[in-house]
Amino acid sequence: MRPNGGLVGTLGWLFGTGPGAGMSLILVSAGLLFGVACPLLGFAIPALRNADCNQTVSETDVVVAQQELAQFVAVPCRGRTNRGILKA
Repeated sequence: MRPNGGLVGTLGWLFGTGPGAGMSLILVSAGLLFGVACPLLGFAIPALRNADCNQTVSETDVVVAQQELAQFVAVPCRGRTNRGILKA
């Protein structure tokens, strides 16, 4: 911010004037916007707030997931020992 700028009267006491004062104002403003306003906006929208409660999982999905996991775990590492070293 410049020493004679328009925001010196309102924000000059907090951020100061001179080199780097404008950048500190930008960083604090962005932090407040993305750190406070966005989460509050997300909390205010019911579809976002209840996203984890609105998911439905059927028994078929669970069984398929268990079968895929069992198939993945049952595949042996070919040509490797448990330590990951190739066999001679």
